[in-house]
Amino acid sequence: MSAVTVKYKFRGTFDQKIDAKGRLSVPSHFRTVAEKGDPDFSPYRSKEEPGTFARITLVYGEQGMPYFEGYSVEGMARIDSLIEQMPIGDAEGRRERAEEIYYSNAHELQIDADGRIIIPQFLRERLALDGEVSFVAKGDYFQFWNPATRAGLHGDKTAARSEDYAKGFSPQSLFAGSSGGAG
Repeated sequence: MSAVTVKYKFRGTFDQKIDAKGRLSVPSHFRTVAEKGDPDFSPYRSKEEPGTFARITLVYGEQGMPYFEGYSVEGMARIDSLIEQMPIGDAEGRRERAEEIYYSNAHELQIDADGRIIIPQFLRERLALDGEVSFVAKGDYFQFWNPATRAGLHGDKTAARSEDYAKGFSPQSLFAGSSGGAG
């Protein structure tokens, strides 16, 4: 059995305001990916046909994880497929750990008519979210960060990568040797 392919990809990095009640606007591109990746989504047409809201799953994982991961329904189907392919009771406990991270430590949210999600208090506290959230696209999913934490963890990486560009680095070189890669 092969893993499910995710057709619509998250792209971009966005900082969004979060209010004291946990209301957070989802960037419009991310909403579009969530809508296209949710087979049950239907847009609002009228009072008689109110539609259904798109859903995303926020995976908060294990204690100490400095960010959350966000998935469309389609993206979570891919994760489900990967977990189902893992042997039950493997000696390393990899499947059990994956189930804990992606099933036990996850929260499904609906994007409301105003394009917002509501982040529960326990999740806001977990990342110390107060005022702003960074959405960072990773293709099939996105990361959800406290901007200060992300800046602190990524500062050194950014400096090192800047040096790579000074030496003539091309992003296309990342695909060298991969099937279907550029270059």
